[in-house]
Amino acid sequence: MSERVNIFDDSEIDISGFEPRPAGNRQPGPSQADLRRISEGSSFVSRDPQRTAAPTPGEAAVTVRKQRTYRTGRNVQFNTKAKATTVEAFDRFMDELRLSKAESLEFAAAALNYFVGLQNLDPELSADFKEKISELRRRFQGREQADH
Repeated sequence: MSERVNIFDDSEIDISGFEPRPAGNRQPGPSQADLRRISEGSSFVSRDPQRTAAPTPGEAAVTVRKQRTYRTGRNVQFNTKAKATTVEAFDRFMDELRLSKAESLEFAAAALNYFVGLQNLDPELSADFKEKISELRRRFQGREQADH
């Protein structure tokens, strides 16, 4: 067995024995039919997309749902640990009002600001909180009317 080349050695490496193979000497690989036969014989599962037959006139065609992209302006991630009971309460709040987690956090911050009466807030943020409180009131009023 030969010795490995030291990469820190300044001597030249002899690569005269390395030459590309002639183009005509390449051995042909197995045919596509042979590959398919061998793979099916060994229960290989193909990753190729399966083609489905076109629906008959009596069958309904399957529609592909359009991907929806929402531009919300929310671009900062907020992760925190909480007690299980707090997370459950937050989830109930979200389900009850049909809100996303981001919307629920915005409403919670607005409600906290409203009830605690925080001062010295950024005016833009304060206006956003007032808008959220108004929207929250509209949602609660709608829910209360639906309950009666």
